[in-house]
Amino acid sequence: MDTTFKLDLKTLVVIITFATGLAGVYYSFQSRLEAVEEDVSALEQRMNPLEKKVNRLNRKGKSK
Repeated sequence: MDTTFKLDLKTLVVIITFATGLAGVYYSFQSRLEAVEEDVSALEQRMNPLEKKVNRLNRKGKSK
């Protein structure tokens, strides 16, 4: 039983190119996701005081 595995140069180049492309896509998506998460965090921090003001105004409006 012969279990040798042959891989010619063209196939090796295709595999390396494909793997490099996948790695590039993964890291670019990862970078964009981190940027979006930072934006969401910043918006949440800005929203907290506004939410408190809205709740306070709602309570004032109901008490009248």
